Amino acid sequence: EKIDIEKIYSEIYKKAKDAYIIEGEKEEIIELHKEEDGIDFKLSIEEAKQIISQEKETYTIPLKITKPKVAVKDLGEKLFKQTLAKYTTIYDAGNYNRSHNIALAAKTINGTILLPGETFSYNGILGNTNKAKGYKVGTAYVGGKVVESYGGGICQVSSTLYNAALYANLKIVERYNHSYVVNYVPAGRDATVAYGGKDFKFKNTRQYPIKIVASAKNGVVSISIKGIKEEKEYEVVLTSSVLSTTPNTTVYENNSSLNIGVEKVIQKGYTGKKSIAYKILKLNGKTISKTVLSKDTYNAKKNIVHVGPAQ
Repeated sequence: EKIDIEKIYSEIYKKAKDAYIIEGEKEEIIELHKEEDGIDFKLSIEEAKQIISQEKETYTIPLKITKPKVAVKDLGEKLFKQTLAKYTTIYDAGNYNRSHNIALAAKTINGTILLPGETFSYNGILGNTNKAKGYKVGTAYVGGKVVESYGGGICQVSSTLYNAALYANLKIVERYNHSYVVNYVPAGRDATVAYGGKDFKFKNTRQYPIKIVASAKNGVVSISIKGIKEEKEYEVVLTSSVLSTTPNTTVYENNSSLNIGVEKVIQKGYTGKKSIAYKILKLNGKTISKTVLSKDTYNAKKNIVHVGPAQ
């Protein structure tokens, strides 16, 4: 049979489709259509006909993928005009290095869009928070002591985002608590991260795309999850309680640079805790479910005091 290249072309060709939304009378989103890639010959029909005019057993017609002009992320604020959840935490703006790291981390995740079914990775977005990325040396916990480390402070942003994701009723995929309690969120509501190790991940289990809006300035980290409210929206209530505590201890260390009898607090200790956190879902004021988010253990952190040498 003679090869009908035009028939083959009509079977293969697919036009790229732009993303679009269908709105109701009250400008509510009724339907979202995602963008679709197209497919086409990489050359003209005439060039394809030239290829098949030769006597061969096999003919190869190169193809190309065509891209739409409008993707879901380009639909703008119509998709992200409603606040699904918001959470804020407080930090010491006077600590320059830590404040810088917090602001840089918030700026990096700001504007991230997740389509339905996509998973957000905090480490995947930030990468290695080293000097080359613009991060400064801040405080971190290592071996029961406070040490200096690049990127110190970024866990406050991940913890703030964790709470915002919980209030938006998104699925938490991966989350770890700190070794010690932190002072910016309740026990059981923190999310520590370490590049190459511990990550914080959550999945967009909603019907429509969501957008992360994050900022850090004047001592306040603010993170919102923007999107479109669904027909059935649950009210999320988060609770946490301390099950038991472990007292901290004080360690005295000699410091020859201090005058005799002088004491200097090097590290402020924390009481150890065991906590449990719950997520409660309500609909029209009625409790639908109560689930355990996590059971966490926080170690007691020692008070470390330097003292001048004995006479």
